[in-house]
Amino acid sequence: MTLDDVPGAVKLPVDLASAGIALGAIAKLLPDVAALLTIIWTLIRILETETVRGIMRRPPRAIAPAADVSADQEKLDG
Repeated sequence: MTLDDVPGAVKLPVDLASAGIALGAIAKLLPDVAALLTIIWTLIRILETETVRGIMRRPPRAIAPAADVSADQEKLDG
């Protein structure tokens, strides 16, 4: 599962929380473990952007096309 599979409505709140945690970590308000997890999440998000993918020449994962069920339906219909 990549971040492409995660809905945008989920990404935004997590990104906002990540930014808040990062600021809190910089201000030394949070434990080191939280800071480390936030840094890892932020790096993953940065690496998944189209810009970085283009720089690294790493194409986005293609979504598999939907299966054609019309042939299966014809078999069932007789």
